[in-house]
Amino acid sequence: MLLLPSKAVWNEEVISTEIARAILLDFLHEEDSIFQPGGLRSEDLITFYQQRDRVVKVATTSSSISKILLNAEIRNIPLFRKRLNQLYDLNVRDFILETKMARAMTLLKDPTLSIKEIAFQAGFSNSLYFSRVFTQFFGSPPKTYHSKNE
Repeated sequence: MLLLPSKAVWNEEVISTEIARAILLDFLHEEDSIFQPGGLRSEDLITFYQQRDRVVKVATTSSSISKILLNAEIRNIPLFRKRLNQLYDLNVRDFILETKMARAMTLLKDPTLSIKEIAFQAGFSNSLYFSRVFTQFFGSPPKTYHSKNE
């Protein structure tokens, strides 16, 4: 089963990554399969993707990385960090930031929301900090993108 993000953040890379993950999991569940990427068992992958999905759900509701991981009920944080690096080549901070930016892009399509409201709903407590991070991440300020949709 594919666990794709909302339509707003679908792009070729996300879709191909998730399709590859689904194919890999199907392949690993075949009875004759001896393929083990980097020593990962199918159960390890399933557990990781469940944890990843929980982190995505709470990433925009908390502020600190440790609080996000705690709220996502990640019990073995070093192992989760290792799997995230193995499978996505990201550290937890960058993964959470990408999740928040994806949420912000979705929210920016709603012209009724202010930048301050979008920042808060994307998991930022300060709209100026949100604008600075968004600009560094996408190359233009959120206001520019938001005004295009009005």
